[in-house]
Amino acid sequence: MDDRLEIIPRKLSQLKNYIVGRQFDYIFSDPPYENGFIQDTIDLVVTYDLLKPEGVLLLEHHKDEVFSLPESWECIKEQKFGYTIVSYFVNIAERS
Repeated sequence: MDDRLEIIPRKLSQLKNYIVGRQFDYIFSDPPYENGFIQDTIDLVVTYDLLKPEGVLLLEHHKDEVFSLPESWECIKEQKFGYTIVSYFVNIAERS
């Protein structure tokens, strides 16, 4: 399992150096709430094509946080825990 799992504990601003040119099956992000980091995370994943075609982006965020997805992306699942939501996003254009 260790060779298939990689945890990259970095601030979003430092992350690009570690991930550009790579693709992941799953990306989980739990940025500080209500600071715009959710949108920044989505933008980074999309801009650098970080998910494999069947990949899933999991984002933990505040229930009132506002963000937008590219047209080809959709939320396939949400789990609610009080004011916290974990959203599962996929790029439907790349899924088989």
